[in-house]
Amino acid sequence: MSTLLRLLAASPVTAHALRRTAVHRLRADFAATSPRMARIVLTERRKLLEARPLDGQLRDLGLPALVLLGSRDRLYDPVSTASRYAAAGARVAVISGAGHSPFASHPARVAELVSGWATVPAG
Repeated sequence: MSTLLRLLAASPVTAHALRRTAVHRLRADFAATSPRMARIVLTERRKLLEARPLDGQLRDLGLPALVLLGSRDRLYDPVSTASRYAAAGARVAVISGAGHSPFASHPARVAELVSGWATVPAG
């Protein structure tokens, strides 16, 4: 089934049919993801994060961190995610209009935030 879905997702006909829909990006991401990577992201990574969430890992390390979130993220609620990371000690920026991958959709804003964060002394 996975092979059939991957072939369908990679088809130019499917790409054309979905080009103006909300699932276009999801189709493109699925088509570009190898079966092994899909398994890691969808199964193994989820189990690891349930056992040890990233905000907990961040708190345990005690290192300065900048967390960038998109205000239109459909995978994680940006408000509750921002609160968790801020409570763990991270500097958090929510990028207006960005989805789950702000570095892809708003690269200039991400570069600006990272540059500003990297030049401010920790503490």
